[in-house]
Amino acid sequence: MKKYICIIILLVVSVASSRAQQTSEFSISYNVSFGMGDLNDFIGKTSFRGGAVEWKTYIHERLSAGIEGNWTTFYEERDYETYQVRDNINISGKQFRYANMIPIYVRADWYSGNEGDDIRFFGGMGVGTIWSEQILDMGLYEIRSDVWHFGLSPRAGIKYYFNEWRALTLGVNYDYGFKTKEEDPLNFLRLMIGINFIN
Repeated sequence: MKKYICIIILLVVSVASSRAQQTSEFSISYNVSFGMGDLNDFIGKTSFRGGAVEWKTYIHERLSAGIEGNWTTFYEERDYETYQVRDNINISGKQFRYANMIPIYVRADWYSGNEGDDIRFFGGMGVGTIWSEQILDMGLYEIRSDVWHFGLSPRAGIKYYFNEWRALTLGVNYDYGFKTKEEDPLNFLRLMIGINFIN
């Protein structure tokens, strides 16, 4: 799968370089994330530790393509409890649970309105991979798993332009990592606020 992601990234970069005169953007965003499904069962708390960087170029005034990488960390401390490791093995103790998610996507977004509008709505899809690491610490014991998932990430948001060089983005992303041989599917919702630097 890593080979296919590299090929997709190379295609996006080659398209971008062939359109060097087109508008491009670099953005930095802060994310608040909510685990869903099995991830929420493992760690029920909201994550306030997340961020993303993204670079994109405009293929058309309403269509952009780019690359996004982000990192979200979930954490929860649990009181003394019994945890089933395998069918016949239980461990008891105070637990510290961690989950790190690093999605890397090739993205395409469609924008409403026209270039030059102060406010534009957008929606799009990211395709790529999600590296996930889940850790359970209990006394002297640590249970750790790390897996690469094939990932999809639909998103929607609104962009407010301060001027032709800066913009503010508010949006919501849904990250879904497909089931692997080692791990069940994972999914989480990210609320983002970001600053865009337009060239």
